[in-house]
Amino acid sequence: MDHSERARKRESRVGSRCASPASSLSRFYGRQSQDVDGRLRIVTTVNMNSPILCCQISPDGLVVAVGCSNGEIRIHDVSDAKHIRTLAVSSKTPVTGIKFDASKHGLPYRLAAIYTTGHLRIWNASNSTVENELEHEAELSCCDFNCSFDRIAVGCTDLTIRVYNNNTLELKILHPKGHSINTVEGHGMKILALKYHPREENILLSAGWDRTIQVWDDRTKYVIRHIYGVHICGESIDIDPYHNYIYAGSWRKHHQLQEYDFVSGKLIKNISISKTSHETHRPCFLYCLKLASRDFLVVAGCKENDLKILDRRTLTIVGSLSGLDDGIYALDTCQIFKNEVTVIICGAGNTAYFMHVLH
Repeated sequence: MDHSERARKRESRVGSRCASPASSLSRFYGRQSQDVDGRLRIVTTVNMNSPILCCQISPDGLVVAVGCSNGEIRIHDVSDAKHIRTLAVSSKTPVTGIKFDASKHGLPYRLAAIYTTGHLRIWNASNSTVENELEHEAELSCCDFNCSFDRIAVGCTDLTIRVYNNNTLELKILHPKGHSINTVEGHGMKILALKYHPREENILLSAGWDRTIQVWDDRTKYVIRHIYGVHICGESIDIDPYHNYIYAGSWRKHHQLQEYDFVSGKLIKNISISKTSHETHRPCFLYCLKLASRDFLVVAGCKENDLKILDRRTLTIVGSLSGLDDGIYALDTCQIFKNEVTVIICGAGNTAYFMHVLH
């Protein structure tokens, strides 16, 4: 099987996870089935013409990059959702992760993107050129920059984590895979989330299907500690730098949201999330989780195809988007301090939702 055929099979496999047929989109636009409740307001929606797999808002809050299963990265204005440009190469393979490089303030925008072909590409998003790239044998499923933006980590389907120099893409360290599914010295199943600590430049969290969050120091090869009891299927771990808590969103029926103490790894709180407080038989299976300023935590996923906004202090739901035809696999937030607005952008099927949270 040649490289192009493998790429087509990969695209089909990833696209099938969240792709919506044309009939699904027509139903969506025909009946406007989504419900918005509480503090959430939809500003606008945009059809990306391909299933959305990832998105990230730029550090200045002005643009958003949306990665699709057709290989395109679409850059849109956050304020009005206007399309600015598209980043794409000739091979139309799914984009599985996007991270902006915040080390350079303002223009040009620089971002890292990973693909199912195993490519890591560093884009100049202001002129649509690739500044640097490398290819892995394995598919890439997640990525993150450290807080000083001199390193980027990528999670691979061979169960390893590779850390590269941001400027040269020189390999700095390779965190090995585990020896079994039940390992605590590396992952034994697919890695779906990576998150560097927002204040500790060498501390990296990883999580996936093997029910563990593993904590690494990227100056050494091996795990320094681990947390057991999660089931991570997307970008659904985040770190609260103010209280040093870890938040994890799991794809399961009960206790989908968990709060842990970062230092000890001890569980602080279990929270079950359902369609409504009266419909506990309709659980929300989480794919995405993101802290939104000091005030809110946002989670989203599938089965019920819901997005929920939680108050950070009480962890109670204060807003929601529900009734979508597709699961939500992409999510990001930002705080616009000038207008005191919390922005949420998510992707469900081919549709990107641009939303605001009312304070």
